[in-house]
Order: sequence, then C-alpha cells, then structure tokens
Amino acid sequence: MIVTGKRNRICTALAVCLLLSGCGKTTAAESSQAAAEAVTSPQTEKVTAAESELPEGYETFYGVLIDEDCSDTDEPELHELPCMLMESCRASGYGLDILQDDGSWKFVMFDENGQQTAWDYLNQTERMDGLFVTVTGRLENGVIIVESLEES
Repeated sequence: MIVTGKRNRICTALAVCLLLSGCGKTTAAESSQAAAEAVTSPQTEKVTAAESELPEGYETFYGVLIDEDCSDTDEPELHELPCMLMESCRASGYGLDILQDDGSWKFVMFDENGQQTAWDYLNQTERMDGLFVTVTGRLENGVIIVESLEES
C-alpha cells in the first residue's frame, strides 16, 4: 500500500518517533547479557595450528590460567577464581601453567597485553575453577606474547 499526502507525513513522523525513542531495540542490559553469553559459551571444537592460519612465529598454548604467586601448586586446575581476582595475585602477574610430559606443571608468564587480556577474561567468566584456556601468541625470552586467549 502506498501512503500519500497528509497520511504519508503522519506515518513518516510516527516512524521517526519510534526510531528516536529506541522502540524495538534491545536495552543496554540485554545487549551486555547477550554479549556475555556469547563470550562465556564453552568452546566445543579445538582448532589446531594446522587448521588455522597463524602468523609466522605464533603458536597455540594450552594450559591453566593462573597467577604467578599460586603457580607452584601441584593441581593448578583446582585454583579458584576468587583468589585470581585478589589484588596480590593480580600484582604477581598472570600466565599459563602448562602440563609437562612428566606430569609436572611449568608456569610461563604473559606479556603486558596478556595481563590485561587475562584480567578481562577473569572478570567475565562463569567458571570458578578449572580455568583451562587456549592462548595464541609467541614465546619470547620465556614470556608468552599474547595475541588471543579463549576459554577451553
């Protein structure tokens, strides 16, 4: 149906009012919740380095996200989120505990970007322990230069 004349102006004015009022749009809370749900959904498929196109020199690291102060534990997967959010743990620095062939764990520190990426992840995850993550980055002088971090 084509609307002309006075009716057209009324329909146009009504449409503008609806658009300006935000009618039909999601609220900020709804948008935030949807974004959080998308970020916190568990990864169901593992992507290997061969399947993805990593830039030269980049690797994929898998392990438990942990702070350096608590990294000397024999069971880092049992380390809990509230501890990781404590200021002293944050100040010690975040990194990855990587399981070695002999069953021991080796801690590798993240770079500055990785520190912020880990902090952002810890503040949005719903996990309380078992903070297994997959990190894409490169190892330089015993530090992981973090490109990305994903919950595993």
